[in-house]
Amino acid sequence: MKQKSITLSEPRFATRFTKLAGFNLGNLINLLIILVLTTATANAKSSGSNIDLSDNVTASGMGWTYASGTFTVTGDVTISGTTTTNRVIVQSGVSVNITLSNASIDVSALVPTRSAFSLSGATVNLTLTGKNTLKSSDIYAGLQASSGATLIIGGNGELTATGGARGAGIGGHSSNEGGTIIITGGTIYATSGTEGTGIGGGSGGTGHIGCNITITGGNITAVGKGEGAGIGGCGTSGGNITISGGEIYAIGGTGGAGIGGGAGSGGAGGDCNKVEITDSTVLVTCGSTTSSGAGIGGGNGNSGGSGGTIIIDNSDVRVTTQGSGSIGAGIGGGSGTAQGSPGGSAVAITITDSYVEATSINTTTSSRSGSAGIGGGNSEHNASAGNSGNITITNSTVIAKGGNSASGSGGAGIGGGASGGGGIINITGGNVVASSVAGAGIGGGYALTVNPASPAAINIGVGANIKAYSYDSSSRPAIDAALKDGDIMLIENVRFHKEEEDNDPAFAKSLASLAELYVNDQRFAKTYEDMAPGLAQYVHDAIVANARRAG
Repeated sequence: MKQKSITLSEPRFATRFTKLAGFNLGNLINLLIILVLTTATANAKSSGSNIDLSDNVTASGMGWTYASGTFTVTGDVTISGTTTTNRVIVQSGVSVNITLSNASIDVSALVPTRSAFSLSGATVNLTLTGKNTLKSSDIYAGLQASSGATLIIGGNGELTATGGARGAGIGGHSSNEGGTIIITGGTIYATSGTEGTGIGGGSGGTGHIGCNITITGGNITAVGKGEGAGIGGCGTSGGNITISGGEIYAIGGTGGAGIGGGAGSGGAGGDCNKVEITDSTVLVTCGSTTSSGAGIGGGNGNSGGSGGTIIIDNSDVRVTTQGSGSIGAGIGGGSGTAQGSPGGSAVAITITDSYVEATSINTTTSSRSGSAGIGGGNSEHNASAGNSGNITITNSTVIAKGGNSASGSGGAGIGGGASGGGGIINITGGNVVASSVAGAGIGGGYALTVNPASPAAINIGVGANIKAYSYDSSSRPAIDAALKDGDIMLIENVRFHKEEEDNDPAFAKSLASLAELYVNDQRFAKTYEDMAPGLAQYVHDAIVANARRAG
């Protein structure tokens, strides 16, 4: 049978349809529109200046727009909710207030990769409430503040920020040193994915100057990975770092400082530039099976990064760098890892009205040199190590341990790394305990295969001028020129000199010419009875036992 086409617009059907449905066709269309709008409204959770991260429907609100998985912030907003697909970008050139309130953005699995939250060329005052999480994918920072941006973080909430590979936890992305970062409060855990700083620059920014970081409060944990510092640079200078409040725990990566410069991959270690710590509690740890930068100071590299300028005032600072690889100073220079390359020097360290513990211990064989507890970094292959620079300690309690736990070269407790010079060391008031496995307690380091360290000038207290030398015959002219009536001179343990056990007459005469009285500790009498008279016979007033042995 042949079919016929019909249409509802024909009069014979229009009346029946109206009676059947109870309303006309126009009403039906209106109902369908209402249903669509109702469904969209149910999915649209953002409104006004409030952004719900799970919302992928609403196109805009007060101070923000949304398109293709990106919330673009242009004004003051509050962000909450959870997402694994959407991200937040702050428009360049704006200055805005943003509150993170129990917000979670995890885009670590997205392809192509992206940052969870980023700003470039903008100023953001970020307030934390509740618990917040930002996690980015490879090459991006967890909370990305690129060079040219200013990020201010405060509030009473929590933030966990995790960068992807080569990105900082908070700061720069790959090959970017990061902008200006200011933290005034909150509980913050910032860590790089596999290669970057906890707070600071991303990886691979060779030649860049690290970002400026200021912390005035909060409870901060910053973990660097790979070449990254806990706080500072990654393969770069550490920039200017100011800590004037809060409790800080910084962990350096492989070769990066806890606070300061990053490690140099195939080049020099990152310099510290400047670190200033006041009215704060700071705990720093560094160490791996391969290498570690300074706890506070320079990173490791072919040549160690400089310790720069380090100021500690009215603070509690405890630093440990320890491991079986190339280890930088507790506070000061990084370690030099290349054949013939030096360790980093300390430049200038000032400690006032503080409690400081600084330890640098290398637990491996004697082929690796030691760094100072406070001062110069080592040279892994017994080349010239870092000098101590100028170290000033005033009214402080300081416990510094340096050197190498094996039988090899070692850095001073306070002073130079292995074979590094002692520099100028001023100590006024307070309590200072400085020890070393192989180098001086205070002064120059010691190395097995290179020339002795250069002299150190040590000033202690009021009216007492103490000068310390790593002694050999060639250093006599410097001693004679510097030593004045009333001065006290300290020299390193002469057991490090082969001439001592050989009872070399010239060496013994040189030592004897420094003194008018020779006193032998009776605990070592048996040892000396087995040896030739040596030094005692050249001192005018030797103790009776040694005078008798001298014949």
